[in-house]
Amino acid sequence: MAILSAALVMAQPALCSAGAQRSVAVQAIADDDSDDASREIAREISDALRASTSHHIVDSDLAAGVAAYQEPSAASLPDAAVLISAAKDHYFNFRYDDANQSLERAITLLKADGGAADANALLLDAYVSKALIANSRGKKTPAREALDRAMQINPMLRMTADDYPPSMISLYEEVRASRAGLPAGSLFVRSIPEGAEVFLNGISQGISPLALEGLPAGNYSLALRANRYARVERSVAIAAGIRTQVKQRLKWAKEGNGPDGGAAHGEASAAVRDGIRIADALKIERAVLIDADAAGEGSWDVTARTIDRTLRAGSRPLRIEGLGADERSAALAKLVKGISGQIDLDMARDPAASIYPQGEADAIVLAKRKKPLARRPLFWGAVGVAAAGAIVGGILAAMSGGAKTGEIKVTFK
Repeated sequence: MAILSAALVMAQPALCSAGAQRSVAVQAIADDDSDDASREIAREISDALRASTSHHIVDSDLAAGVAAYQEPSAASLPDAAVLISAAKDHYFNFRYDDANQSLERAITLLKADGGAADANALLLDAYVSKALIANSRGKKTPAREALDRAMQINPMLRMTADDYPPSMISLYEEVRASRAGLPAGSLFVRSIPEGAEVFLNGISQGISPLALEGLPAGNYSLALRANRYARVERSVAIAAGIRTQVKQRLKWAKEGNGPDGGAAHGEASAAVRDGIRIADALKIERAVLIDADAAGEGSWDVTARTIDRTLRAGSRPLRIEGLGADERSAALAKLVKGISGQIDLDMARDPAASIYPQGEADAIVLAKRKKPLARRPLFWGAVGVAAAGAIVGGILAAMSGGAKTGEIKVTFK
């Protein structure tokens, strides 16, 4: 292993606002196409980020272990997902009528699916989006109706002032208060082994063992999912004043249930959900997914996606075409800089510009649309890499322009 050193000049303290440090994991995507290359590149990027940024970078082996245990979510109902993404784009651009039309078409498609649990995550997204649009136009009654529909799907839905404007929070509290009088019970779910993801009506609620309080009485669809174990799907009845307990032993599955190939939209959506799943399991703020696909003659096309756990959405993908041995360090250095910028960026301040329009059932980003984006240079801390591998050392050297010390200049356009 070559021993290289790279030193980066400390930026001005004003460039890094309080609380800017984030916890991040870099994880390779396993899709049976150059998986070894994906893992190698993800490890190099993780090491370079750890050496050159102020963020807490989770150990790549730990991240890989979590990813291997928790099952990836399969992409579902892409036509409806496309319509919901289009509706958000219309909303970002103040085309409210077009946004509503896209949402209505999506809801019609999803209801035609027969109320399957897999459709509920998208339905939840559609109804919350409808509520936001109606509220933006001052139409309180349809906004309340849409929120009520959303809470019928996910009674555990929560909206906070950190994510939504006061008028939306007020409507949410009204709807929640109107539902508070409904007879309610609770549910406790334990899986053997523990750590399975728990879905109620198709909406992820957390990791088992899990207690859910204040569930309106009625029948629910319950699912437990974990990688390398067979999915468990069953109905559960919640009775008023009763604590219903579910103890489920998971059965080992001979074959995993990974995401299907599908179209580019389905792959991107599945990647975003995978990043959210990994971030939830590790309790980190952002996950960076790395996918290397063979491009011929010993080179790879590399795609990086930065996923935000809070927003339940991903930034626009970064890509290297034909990464080979020649100028490898320089190409990866450029990619690391781009990833660092996405980790630093407050995506919620300008979601239309920074967020890829495919994600999980969460419309928080819509509520952030009107906030201006304050772009700032990257913050690079002083580092000394005493024992970096040849590739990582090369990346850091390339990031510093090849000199032993120097300034990193990053331009946002």
